Amino acid sequence: MAYRSTGPESDAFLQALSELYKVKTSPKKFSSEVYADAVVLEGRLSTMETKPLKIKVFFNAEGPESKYAELYTNVDPSKRVLEIHEKDEGYRENVLRAFAQ
Repeated sequence: MAYRSTGPESDAFLQALSELYKVKTSPKKFSSEVYADAVVLEGRLSTMETKPLKIKVFFNAEGPESKYAELYTNVDPSKRVLEIHEKDEGYRENVLRAFAQ
């Protein structure tokens, strides 16, 4: 799975997430592209599909445990909505680091 920066909007999202998470990490810039492993929990990955997708995302799954994180991403193409939900508070700093440049 890939998350791609849209520029200032992605940077603002990262800063808002940092404020909501209330952690020490305070990155300023979203990476141009962020890759992660993912499992589709509901829906189907298809260019013809317009039904919502529920996806569990794994950052640094093959890397050191100190960089590992999980979260949920829901996509509703018909409404053009993307939702990101945390899996566990313990992953907050690593999620921010994964998204940051």
